[in-house]
Amino acid sequence: MALVDEQARVLLVRRHRLVPDQWGREVPGGPVDEGEEPDQAAVRELEDSTGYRAGRVTPLITFQPMAGPVDAEHSVFVGQDPVQVGEPTETSEVGRA
Repeated sequence: MALVDEQARVLLVRRHRLVPDQWGREVPGGPVDEGEEPDQAAVRELEDSTGYRAGRVTPLITFQPMAGPVDAEHSVFVGQDPVQVGEPTETSEVGRA
């Protein structure tokens, strides 16, 4: 989810990727759990990774990032009216928001 504040800034997380062994900045996200809709997963992952919740969530795009036989649908949402609801609870994957 791309969480945008009133100054048009987007909240990113600093995350370590094992394969290239590099730290980078990304929009918060993660897998959709069984029985969960993509928008629910985006809200959950945002809060887990950053401690923020979006007041409004709007779908932006759903796409397949890899061609061929791989099914890896990605859904991107825009969150607005951010509210900090606590500290991140998922700290093993994210360095900081």
